Amino acid sequence: MKVSVIIPVNNRELYIQTAISSLLRQHADADLDIIVVDDGSTDRTADIVAGLSVTHPQIRLVRQHKAGVARARNTGLDNIHSKADLVTFLDSDDICVMGRFAEEIPLFQSDPDLAMTYSRMTLVDDIDDTRFQPSASARTCTLHGISLTTALFRKHALDGLRFDESMTQSEDWDFLLRFFEKPLKYRLVENVSVLYRRHAGNTTKSTDEARRYFIRALLLSAQRRRKSAMANIPKFFDFSELFEDRNAALR
Repeated sequence: MKVSVIIPVNNRELYIQTAISSLLRQHADADLDIIVVDDGSTDRTADIVAGLSVTHPQIRLVRQHKAGVARARNTGLDNIHSKADLVTFLDSDDICVMGRFAEEIPLFQSDPDLAMTYSRMTLVDDIDDTRFQPSASARTCTLHGISLTTALFRKHALDGLRFDESMTQSEDWDFLLRFFEKPLKYRLVENVSVLYRRHAGNTTKSTDEARRYFIRALLLSAQRRRKSAMANIPKFFDFSELFEDRNAALR
């Protein structure tokens, strides 16, 4: 099955090649279409991606003036391959775990009604970029977190869904909530699909702003569900392990 992977990026010259390489090494498991949306980078990010695309035609670089991650993701949605069966996202500083597509694609092949799988992620504060694994000294925490990168969507299930470009954070949470409000079949799976790199440059480290937009997304979802008598959102997220004392540094 053909999988379009949307990678929004801004000034990630240190990480973007590793993120893309973590996908390329899984070429035998999926027919990959890698859409890198450069959101006005001023470092070497776009040059690195363009260089990789010379030898890997499955990589497409789309450039735009800096407009934020929500706009970049919408640009990615606008450029999904016409023959794509599935769609997912990858953050430009993270790693797609080997075997993710081999584990999840067969679920879609065997169930034509399945609209989305949602897998686990591992938060990690130090990654060995040559092995695409946590380093020997890394602190890690594995959970079902809020991350688009752990969701694999059937393409038609995203029809009509866009990112709210007024949200500078939690746009992914808002997007997921609106997906879960649809009457579609989805499945929680236990494999780890993403290594989520925790570092000083994470946008989610801006806790006050993140909390404000997170609450906004929850309130908007509650209002929509109240108006149309939708069912409650399923329990797809479990942060209990993250809030154990031993994982404080990863929060």
